[in-house]
Amino acid sequence: MSLVICSNQSQDGREARNRNSISKPWAFRNTLSSTYKIPQNAQVALSSCKVTIPERVVVGGNGNKLYHWIGTDLSDTVSTADTTSWPVLVELSKQDSSYEDMSVDDFTDLLESKIEGATFHPNYKGNALVSVKKNATTGLFEGYDISYDQNGSTTNVNRRPLVANTVKQWFGDVGAYGGATSQFFTYSGSSTYQFQRTNTSGTAVGDYAMAAGINIDRPLSLAEGVFEVEFGEGNGNANASGVEWHAGLSRWIRPTNPGQRTYIPDYDITDGTLLFGFEATQFNNMYMDFGVCRAENDELVVYQHSRLSDNTIIKKEVRYWENSNSSYTGAARFNLQTGTKAAQLSRARFTVSGERVALHLYDKVTTLYHLVTEYDAGEPAGSYFKPVNQSCWCLHPVLCVGRLTGAETSTLGIKQFDGMDITGYDPTVAGSGGWYENNKILGLEDNSRQVDCRDLGTYVQKGLNASAGVAYNVKLIVSESDLYSPSFGANAQDLLGFTKAIVNPTLAGSLNSFSSTSAPSLACPFALFVKINNLGQQSMNALQGNQSKILAHLTTLEDKTGKLTHEPSNLVWINLNNAAPLNITEFDISFNYINEQYAEVLVGQSIVSIIFRAMPKELM
Repeated sequence: MSLVICSNQSQDGREARNRNSISKPWAFRNTLSSTYKIPQNAQVALSSCKVTIPERVVVGGNGNKLYHWIGTDLSDTVSTADTTSWPVLVELSKQDSSYEDMSVDDFTDLLESKIEGATFHPNYKGNALVSVKKNATTGLFEGYDISYDQNGSTTNVNRRPLVANTVKQWFGDVGAYGGATSQFFTYSGSSTYQFQRTNTSGTAVGDYAMAAGINIDRPLSLAEGVFEVEFGEGNGNANASGVEWHAGLSRWIRPTNPGQRTYIPDYDITDGTLLFGFEATQFNNMYMDFGVCRAENDELVVYQHSRLSDNTIIKKEVRYWENSNSSYTGAARFNLQTGTKAAQLSRARFTVSGERVALHLYDKVTTLYHLVTEYDAGEPAGSYFKPVNQSCWCLHPVLCVGRLTGAETSTLGIKQFDGMDITGYDPTVAGSGGWYENNKILGLEDNSRQVDCRDLGTYVQKGLNASAGVAYNVKLIVSESDLYSPSFGANAQDLLGFTKAIVNPTLAGSLNSFSSTSAPSLACPFALFVKINNLGQQSMNALQGNQSKILAHLTTLEDKTGKLTHEPSNLVWINLNNAAPLNITEFDISFNYINEQYAEVLVGQSIVSIIFRAMPKELM
């Protein structure tokens, strides 16, 4: 019987993680200066080992997923299907079967970053904060403080698109529309903020070819954010020219197919049969969540894309004249040519307050705004806009101008756009735009469909709270919940130190705060094993379904931190299966989790003492 002692370094106290060293605390080789001989038919056993396990946060396995909910509080009588929101996954690691350990400070940075990447409401974007919670007296670790705040109504005033040519094509990018936007329109930023149609009388594009553009630099603030368009004054002359024009707000939509001419969700079935414009126009297939236009016979038409069934949405007219609060109540659409004081109307103004969208027209003579439509629970459902739901939280300005002979280059002007100035915002990149946009990129558009196609019946649209923020609350779902569903795989309850599956916030105005109710363990939650990788012993790791080089399970080290030793009470001898003596020049040692992944939580000096013997004759 002989004893071999292996270690990654010569002394204790050096607790650097040594990730770039060949002598890592969790994986190292000891090369011998002379050959070590192991007899034939030998056995090996672990005599003892010593490791250092610091206080670390281990992410993975049963602690890598939570969801957050931004919206209406749910209850026994209010389910997810009765609201405009959807639980959003905050995924701390992609692999359920792998683990990553980190310091508490690094984990707070990770958690904050992951929350930010899964926050799609524009007023909440960039306003998450995660910090370490410590006892005020002892300074001991007690968990985490997590907060969600909002940008309110006064934070994002009039951030119009500044740079020329930042308004992009909004009618596909194939065929005649595959060229530069200047073939159809130009946009001037900085001073005029003017959208101008170019002369499209040539045969390449035709008299009524689409001249539609969208700016996606910033989403509109939903806390009294304003988008106001000049159509009859200043930098907009489209109304005086008598041409068809459209203005509105829309989510960004990436065409599914390269040959798709229109930017519409895959479940939108609008086909051009719902005509609002001149008969020959192609504007009717253009998508906007909320829109207004001068249509056929000079009529003021208000429209939206909203639910048709449980599976589809379609372009629908908003019958504002049936809304008793409207300045244009009557039997039919208002006429922008012959209607009362029509010539004085010069601007269209959208205002979004929470989920509520209002539309006004401006009278340049009286300098008054006249209501076209807004939400009122007492009014007919078809007389006001749908609520802003999670699929269209991020709304962008859309401008469109038609053409008539003698009015080939008509214009619209952006008077005001209260865009959110969000660092890194880009709806074309996963995690950087809105929820619908993210789902589209990741192939999860069906989630958006379910929200867009909900039958909300008499749903009460949310406005603003007393702090001028959107009247939503945030919930953390840290274990799977039937109420806040879907929340499949949520498992971060213990990791974050909460005692309930659904964590309610502490409210201070628009600020939603969460604080751990118990101190999460900073010990390694996973079993440790020691392996000899260059000898012939064979173990079966049944969980992984294959053979392993595991020598022993370090049973006494679980849920502990510090400098720890393990000495088995009984030696477990494992055959090396060597029919002849072995001449060994090195020992390849590693510490692993049950999934065979290195236990990179270890620091400092690791020591492994192993014993060899010839197999007893009675076992041969």
